[in-house]
Amino acid sequence: MSFTWFNEPKKWSNNGSTISVHTDGKTDFWRKTHYGFERDNGHFYYRSFPGEQALTATVNVRGKYTILYDQGGLMLRIDEKNWIKCGVEYVEGNQFASVVVTVNGWSDWSVVPISSPDV
Repeated sequence: MSFTWFNEPKKWSNNGSTISVHTDGKTDFWRKTHYGFERDNGHFYYRSFPGEQALTATVNVRGKYTILYDQGGLMLRIDEKNWIKCGVEYVEGNQFASVVVTVNGWSDWSVVPISSPDV
């Protein structure tokens, strides 16, 4: 199972069981919304697989979240206009379970506080 980088960060490591990433500044995946900006420069360590292949993924995310929208998690990507990312995101001083769904170039974001009993 071979992985490759889309927008490789300057500093990262993989010891076979843990991937550590120090993100570069001002990176994200985000398309058209009322926020008025778009990004396709986030770090994405991935492997390709056929669309008909079943997929199960498990990830443990730990981070030193300090800056608004710091995040880490999983992403499934067809292209720059169609993808989903989910994980942990730092918003207004708190960690949230976060998901962004992007279809035909339009992103929709939702968050739930990690402390919520629904998470």
